[in-house]
Amino acid sequence: MTMNANKSRPLARPTIVLGGLVAGTMLMLSAPGAGIAQAHEGNPTDSGQAVGRDGFDNPAPGVRLTQAFGDNLFNERTPFNKALNESPMGQSYHRLYGTPNYEDHIHGSNGTRVGLLNSPGFRELYDGLQDSGWRLPGEADLPGTAVRRVSGVKPGTGSGHGHGHGEEDDADDHGVHALADEDTSMSASGECAGDSLQKAALSADSGCDPNGH
Repeated sequence: MTMNANKSRPLARPTIVLGGLVAGTMLMLSAPGAGIAQAHEGNPTDSGQAVGRDGFDNPAPGVRLTQAFGDNLFNERTPFNKALNESPMGQSYHRLYGTPNYEDHIHGSNGTRVGLLNSPGFRELYDGLQDSGWRLPGEADLPGTAVRRVSGVKPGTGSGHGHGHGEEDDADDHGVHALADEDTSMSASGECAGDSLQKAALSADSGCDPNGH
């Protein structure tokens, strides 16, 4: 009995070690701090700009889509959005997924969730495969079209729907300019009409043709 028990111990140790490694990996991935941002500051990507944030090194489409959707909920645009933004849910969202900066995306925060391929361990593995010649894209290599459709941020403008810098503001600006142009045009027309009437009156008094004939 003692010999059998002693023989079984070496078989149990690798199982325990392997189980510990698996459990540790799962805890690391599920922990809120698992995604400490690995993006270099000043790393512009189309997907990052689509949500008002600095770019990641490696793709994180799930994170970007979550940010695009969440930013349209957790903001200060309406009383309802503001209430959500200041709620525990909103605070948790910003901690995990950051806060956008549409004027200067470099200063927008990504939060602690940066995606699997930017997390410790997996990031090094992905980067190593790229260095080995595998043609794997970085986030900068991918378009942010799908993310922009959700966020509403126009390419190259740094503005988005519902964040105080969107199409509504642009429409207001265009409306102001249109009204100003219309007033100018009406004033000019009024002046021209006044000149014509004055010439007609002078011509009538003098008995001359207003066209000078």
